Parts: sequence; structure tokens; C-alpha cells
Amino acid sequence: MLIQLPEHIRKNATEPKIWIRGFFMLIYAMIYNLAQCAIMGIVFFQFGATVLTGKPHHRLTVFGESLSIYIAQILNYLFYSTEKKPFPLSSWPKLVEKKDSEALELTEPEPPIKKQD
Repeated sequence: MLIQLPEHIRKNATEPKIWIRGFFMLIYAMIYNLAQCAIMGIVFFQFGATVLTGKPHHRLTVFGESLSIYIAQILNYLFYSTEKKPFPLSSWPKLVEKKDSEALELTEPEPPIKKQD
């Protein structure tokens, strides 16, 4: 005996947009796993650079910051927090140094927070 699915489930299951997003989610989940491996390499290299020179490698620090933002973008896409697809379907997150401190900030502004009525 075949089980009859409700109409809304059959409609959703045949919606191409849902399957396309699922495909991209699978790809970004694999990219996320590769990024985790890159993080381990960066951590060990940074530690080695600190041991040898007394300070972390500056360019790698900047890359690590942008990689952490990229990973957050991937997770936001995977958790349905956004529809914007991360790199390579959008630009890589860029950082600029603040002149008055060592902290880094995003070059793109955060989206405005919606006011609650």
C-alpha cells in the first residue's frame, strides 16, 4: 500500500528552488569542512611563526580574520539565516586595518537592524 503525502509536501518536494538550494548547501558544507582544515594549518603556522619571531605573521592574521568571516557567512547560509551565497558566488570578505588600533573591521557595513513596532 502506498502512503499518500499531503499536497503541500508533494508540492514542496517537486519545487526546483528547494533542490537547488539543497545542492548549494551540500557544496558549502564541503567547503566548510575544507576551511576547518585550513584553520588547523593556520593555527600551527601562526604558533610556529610566534615561536620563531616572537610575533604572529601579519598577513596570515588578516587572512585568518577574513576566513573566520567567510565561515560565518557559510554557516548563516546553511542555517537559512540568509539567502546570499558566500564566495565563490559573491566576493571574498575584505578587511581593513583601523589606524588607531590593531583591530580589524569589515569593509562592508552590516545590514540595518529592523525596528520592532
